[in-house]
Amino acid sequence: MAPAVIKASDIIKGPDITATYKTAMEHYNRNEFEKSAAILDALVKNAPRFTHGWHLKGVIELKRGAYAKAEEYLIKALALDPKMEVAANNLGTAYLQQSKLSKAGDYYRKAIGLKPTYGEAHNHLGNVLLLENRLEDALGCYRRAALLSPKNAEIQNNLGSVYSKMERYEEAEKSYRNAVQLRGFYPQAHNNLGGTLLQMGRFVDARNSFITAIAM
Repeated sequence: MAPAVIKASDIIKGPDITATYKTAMEHYNRNEFEKSAAILDALVKNAPRFTHGWHLKGVIELKRGAYAKAEEYLIKALALDPKMEVAANNLGTAYLQQSKLSKAGDYYRKAIGLKPTYGEAHNHLGNVLLLENRLEDALGCYRRAALLSPKNAEIQNNLGSVYSKMERYEEAEKSYRNAVQLRGFYPQAHNNLGGTLLQMGRFVDARNSFITAIAM
């Protein structure tokens, strides 16, 4: 799950702050996380109430896999702007990656409360519920996410996973096929499709899906 990012053009701030943030974003978009983080460190030191600086610092730590640090920075961003739904969603992901499922669910719900049409947050909440084995609730979240983001391959793959766990294999197959149609290079979905076809006794089709996944 990739963390969401605020664009520099979305921020109404002084020109110096905006220009500095834009430079940090440019490095971030080139995966130059150390350079971006260094710029942001100086930025939030001089402008400690600049919400988006703390948020991007949190996003960078999510990318680095430093989830406790991401949690710290995202909490600061939300403290400065409690209505920043993207920060709530990303904080949920920081908690999820630390296996803090209850807190993750709370912040995904907060993100949805702030923006009910936030498909990514519905999808992420579904992931939490799936891990908690609350299959019907997870399915509801994934269905809502799919309605809001019909072109999102990850959501279709997740729908397939919950249908498979519920032994609703025909619906799982349909969702996995939607996923691989939406995203050409998606070995996980091809592998999941193979597992579902195996459960359905369609051994040749399952073998072909596994071969496709391995070849990617």
